[in-house]
Amino acid sequence: MADISASMVMELRQRTGLGMMECKRALTEAEGDLTKAEELLRIKSGAKASKAAGRVAAEGVVGAYITPDGKSGAMVEVNCETDFVSRNEDFIAFARKLAQLIVDRKPADVAALSALPQDGGTVESVRQALVQKLGENISLRRFARVDAQGRLASYSGQGTTYKQEVRRVTRARRTLGQKLNRDPNVEEIAVEAGITPEKVTTLLELVQEHVSLDTPIGDGESVISDVIEDENAIAPEAINSDRSRSAELARAMLRLNPRQQRVLTERFGLKDGKPKTLEEVGVILGITRERVRQLETRALRELRTVAPSLELYLRT
Repeated sequence: MADISASMVMELRQRTGLGMMECKRALTEAEGDLTKAEELLRIKSGAKASKAAGRVAAEGVVGAYITPDGKSGAMVEVNCETDFVSRNEDFIAFARKLAQLIVDRKPADVAALSALPQDGGTVESVRQALVQKLGENISLRRFARVDAQGRLASYSGQGTTYKQEVRRVTRARRTLGQKLNRDPNVEEIAVEAGITPEKVTTLLELVQEHVSLDTPIGDGESVISDVIEDENAIAPEAINSDRSRSAELARAMLRLNPRQQRVLTERFGLKDGKPKTLEEVGVILGITRERVRQLETRALRELRTVAPSLELYLRT
């Protein structure tokens, strides 16, 4: 048996990003051959990724990239199983690199994106290695690429939409301008709009190259921001669709055991409209976040069997 030194384990770990014990076992199996051990780990990561592929991946992030000239950009949705992994730096970096790859290589669909070269392999091989490293199913769901005549900008909002926050800032600026008879500063706008000064600065920078949303229109009593369509408004046909799906969900939930029902109710905010994290549900039920994840996965699997359309409904 070959002598496996700590330096060999560390080198393999740096190459693969995997744990020390996994690297040591691979080196032992490969009799100290680093190249062979790395190949063994790649094969195992593929097998692990295949095994994980059947598990529900309902969490994730949206990676975004815009070229320096602001003319092209892309967004890609990458899913994982838990919100814990969605905050992992490697997972987030993977999504960001994919967005840049989409801008540079212009793939036609997710399959074409998966086949593109990345980090000495392909996007798919990198995804499989990430599954091996993080221990969760990771999937590429969808992406969009945009070319603009003007200039693109990205903004990540939390809790409210970009347009809603722009309206709050522009209205606060207009109101303060009328009260003070001068242009308000960022701090004054922040207090009036209930938004941090840093976010106000970002929003003002994003809209400065476009027509101002507080530009008067018509008789001067209204401004452009007043007539922008509210994309969050619910259309009548959507209300009927939601009622139908809600009834279907209520019937399907009866097929689950009480604990599974409670997990889905809390996770997706089915009663109070407030979705909760795995940790929050675990505190409510007095169980671990991993147990919550297991119950959620089984419950969604059963719902998918009796009513396939409901899984997407729950995600939205």
